[in-house]
Amino acid sequence: MVYRIIVGLTLKEGATGKDLSDAFKPLRSAHVSFFGGQDKVIDYSLYVADDGKTAILTEGYSDGDATMGWAGSDGYKENLPGILSKADITSLDVLGEPGAARELLEGIPGARFCKAI
Repeated sequence: MVYRIIVGLTLKEGATGKDLSDAFKPLRSAHVSFFGGQDKVIDYSLYVADDGKTAILTEGYSDGDATMGWAGSDGYKENLPGILSKADITSLDVLGEPGAARELLEGIPGARFCKAI
């Protein structure tokens, strides 16, 4: 079952949308390399608000196993700190059932799980 992760970010003092975008590029590149031609990824995008102070990272996966594999990868572990040096996570919404990834996501403070009605 497809599910999505929506991560709200607030840029740190002195960081710009371009800084965040530049930090996202190696993470996005590692993500593409990790999954290759697999059909497990529906979306992996970064959006910066017009005010330049907030952003949203969207992730969409076909199943929780995809998330677990990515979260355990070297590319994730090496490149996530670049994003977190530019922005703080302010929210994390999980839309749909993440399956095997639920326990991992529950460990993130403020994680909210939403089911379709």
